[in-house]
Amino acid sequence: MLVSVHLHVLVSRPFRFSNYGCTTLLQLVAATLGVRGRTNAFYQGHHYVPNSEALLCDAFFCALAQNIWRHKRMHHNVPAVTGAAMARIDRIMIQEMGVDMLQLMEIAGFAVADVARRHCGLDLTQQPAIVALAGTGGNGGDAMVAARLLHAWGARATVVLLKPRQEFSGIAAHQLAILDRMGIPVQEPGDNDPPPAEVIIDGLFGFSLQGNPRDEAARLITLANAQPAPVLAIDVPSGLDATSGEVSDPCIRARWTVTLALPKTGLIVAPADITGAIWLADIGVPPDIYARIGVDVPGDLFANRGIIPIL
Repeated sequence: MLVSVHLHVLVSRPFRFSNYGCTTLLQLVAATLGVRGRTNAFYQGHHYVPNSEALLCDAFFCALAQNIWRHKRMHHNVPAVTGAAMARIDRIMIQEMGVDMLQLMEIAGFAVADVARRHCGLDLTQQPAIVALAGTGGNGGDAMVAARLLHAWGARATVVLLKPRQEFSGIAAHQLAILDRMGIPVQEPGDNDPPPAEVIIDGLFGFSLQGNPRDEAARLITLANAQPAPVLAIDVPSGLDATSGEVSDPCIRARWTVTLALPKTGLIVAPADITGAIWLADIGVPPDIYARIGVDVPGDLFANRGIIPIL
């Protein structure tokens, strides 16, 4: 049974939390109470600051989320990170460690495809149809890699682009060119609606999304939610704030989410009918890299397998 809880907070003037920051804090507190849903905050007489300044509380949110996570799923001993923290990890891996973004994308895409074939009810010997929704960023590239691998394993894959192909650049364009050479169908905005599928892969947006999806993104999300096929989301369902768990309108309603590297704090407090079952996939970030931003990750987290169930 769903329980609706409103947490009312009066914040005095000395506290410098933005609307974003207070809402995030309250959502994380609600998670400790076992509430999965939207949390509303009401304020009186406090000092508003820009949302970007609220991200300065990033370490606080990470620590709080980690305690909540352990309270709910202590046997996993897995910390959660905000979107901003994950962006810092990506920068360290790419700029300082020299791990190419294309390498990380191939690992992430393989993890998504592996979850699809192992846990999404696909019988690849029967050539099931899958549809991958691909944005212009990293998540879109991950979705294209997953579609390519599932195609190689026997599926009939179709990739639906968020933008016209000329707006794809860098490694996303590189992945798109591979699809073309392999003869995997690609649809652009303005084409017919995607064909029926047994599973839809959501790679429209990742943890950097801000605001409600609009235009073609909103159309594709609404279309995906209306299909009988279940949705497998990459990292976070498109439309979900990776840090706060705020649900945009529209937002993908996933049956499964494959979150990459570490769970995002927003997944902890998001409604279960948005995230579905959550799987954590290793992308090869060593514990000492996480330690550089103050996150303690067990060294043996992925010692026995590269994908583990979280929630």
